[in-house]
Amino acid sequence: MQDPPPRAVAITGRYVVDLMGNVAGGDARGARVLDNLEVTADGDLDRLAGWRGARAHLHVLSNQGGIDQCAGGDGAGRRQYRGR
Repeated sequence: MQDPPPRAVAITGRYVVDLMGNVAGGDARGARVLDNLEVTADGDLDRLAGWRGARAHLHVLSNQGGIDQCAGGDGAGRRQYRGR
């Protein structure tokens, strides 16, 4: 029995949630959340549109929220996630 041919479009994704809390010390107590949604799609443009040898790749990344060391006062966590 043969394996089926690969799909013309392959979609993958993942979702990650980071939750941080400060229960003692720092500037304030509390919790912070950061989520990360990542979706990728790869397409065979030869099969989809007749463009011989062509492929397409799409990568979408969405981050919401922010972790700023949970009010610890130094903001290092926010810089880590936001590149500051």
